[in-house]
Amino acid sequence: MLTLPIPLFVALILGFLAVRHAVLGDRSLLFLSLLVACTVQAFVISLTQHYGISQLSLLQPITAVVAPPLAWLTFQSAALRRFDLRRDAIHALVPVFTAFCAFFAPITLDTVLPVIFACYGVAILLRLRTETTLPFARLDAGP
Repeated sequence: MLTLPIPLFVALILGFLAVRHAVLGDRSLLFLSLLVACTVQAFVISLTQHYGISQLSLLQPITAVVAPPLAWLTFQSAALRRFDLRRDAIHALVPVFTAFCAFFAPITLDTVLPVIFACYGVAILLRLRTETTLPFARLDAGP
């Protein structure tokens, strides 16, 4: 009996959802990017942890920190304001900084990754708490 590791199964499901999202075409490009980033991350985890491809271990933290900024930008564009490349490009520095840490100071990754996830998570939660009109938004009102 063929058994798939859970991260590979998750990658297949997320990949299917990303392809479906892309085929429909009328959806948010940021959400599609978030789905693709999560798919790549699950696939890299599966290859590294379950199939022993240790060469991808340096890529794993970099692909991991792509998701929090994309989640933040997707949340912002879906609920609060339109995406503006000039204003939101600063979030691209997060994976760049993580890549720098991975190659030059790998011991810092144990601190950097949780801090990045916590900061973006807290930012989303605070924005949800302070935004007064968000609870009245209909789920089918936007893309």
